Amino acid sequence: MLKIKSSWEHVHDYFNIPPSLREKNLEDYITGKIDYNEWIRRDVELWTKALGRRPSIKDLEKALDNIILNTEAYNAVVELRKQGVILGILSAGIGQAARRAKEALKLDFYLANDIAFDKEGLLSPNQQATVPPFQKPLILTWLAKKYNIPLTNVAYIGDSTWDIGVMRIAGCGIAYNYDDDLLIKYADKVIDNLEELPIVLKKC
Repeated sequence: MLKIKSSWEHVHDYFNIPPSLREKNLEDYITGKIDYNEWIRRDVELWTKALGRRPSIKDLEKALDNIILNTEAYNAVVELRKQGVILGILSAGIGQAARRAKEALKLDFYLANDIAFDKEGLLSPNQQATVPPFQKPLILTWLAKKYNIPLTNVAYIGDSTWDIGVMRIAGCGIAYNYDDDLLIKYADKVIDNLEELPIVLKKC
């Protein structure tokens, strides 16, 4: 939906966070040394160190300002609405970025990791993950129950190996703009353009 691969990487780039520091946190999470709450805490702490102060809400919003929505997404949503599809975002990315996409596209919901700020609008040292990557299947199951939709009638669009677990339980797993061919093995459909979605969903 967004013309970026990762909202986390986008903000890290904005604050000029060295790749080596990002990769260390990623490695510690993948190997089980830290949980996702700690990964988020460490990542946002990098922003504080880069700025020499705690970032404000305005700092984050400014970092997100140049994220552009994919035109394909607008066109796909118009057609999917005609089909009566419930549309939303389930992402382990930054919640403030997901919220912008949700509002711009007029989707039904978003679930992502909102960065916490204190009453003064400064970055909070306490961060609580809403969507840890490895818990996406559980969260999708909860969403399906919330909207009273069987998982067999749920379609999920993923772009990385983090999405494999969700692909395996969704009725229709769709790979798009993927970064690893492994994802294709678990996808029911593969698309190159989001405007293909209305047609693909009819065939799932």
